Amino acid sequence: MRPHDAHAPPPPSGLPPPRPPGHGQERNRFPSKVRSLSEGPADGRASRELGEEEEGSSAKPGGHNILVAVRSRALLPQERSAGGHAIITICNGTTVILEDPHTTAADDYLRLNKSKERRYHFDQALEETAQNLEVYERTTRFLIPSVIQGFNATVFAYGATSAGKTHTMLGYPGEPGIMLLTLRDLFSEVANQKSSLHFEIKCSFLEVYNENVRDLLRPDSDFLDIREDPVKGMCVAGISEVGGLESAEEIMALLHQGNKNRTTE
Repeated sequence: MRPHDAHAPPPPSGLPPPRPPGHGQERNRFPSKVRSLSEGPADGRASRELGEEEEGSSAKPGGHNILVAVRSRALLPQERSAGGHAIITICNGTTVILEDPHTTAADDYLRLNKSKERRYHFDQALEETAQNLEVYERTTRFLIPSVIQGFNATVFAYGATSAGKTHTMLGYPGEPGIMLLTLRDLFSEVANQKSSLHFEIKCSFLEVYNENVRDLLRPDSDFLDIREDPVKGMCVAGISEVGGLESAEEIMALLHQGNKNRTTE
């Protein structure tokens, strides 16, 4: 039996003394809000501290490290002739509404009279009538100043076959895509700052297919490896670089040349 007036035994050697009840239960000094991966600035500025708010950051292009945009495509003639109908509505430039396609079978009693409408929110949502220039203005143009300052930037299109990726990125003579629009603004900005800064623009063109990396400007070369360089960081070892480029049209000619070497099945 332990007497009430006895003192607790000392802690074993090497261990800190026991804490009194309630000690160390102070409130967290950080607010409960945790910054998500996409809530860092994309214009080269320092990221906000944990829990620090930036008013209007989610509504301003370039306010995040990652911007996700979706572009609606109009139905193709063969899709319309097959009886397809549009069920996509763009709302407020950020919300995609997928309407109920009304395909529920008459004997599916569990799903009858239940709407299948779905809503998805993105940083930017563009209607099928949007031109490539509008897509560029809302998703890419604000990256040019950061690239000029030496920051990395990536713009890529993702989607199923015939979703409109090539149309968006390359476009055609009557409606240039994001690539050409970006290059024109990039070379224009370089020309404005050439008197005070030295710029060197190089171009590489690679393909990642079935986990293999190919140099599309040297189609006869072997597969390439992705390695970590102590100076450059992550890079593709052995990829060719074409330098001395002075215009957007020169780079577009290289891209069209590389496109002919892409893997097709």
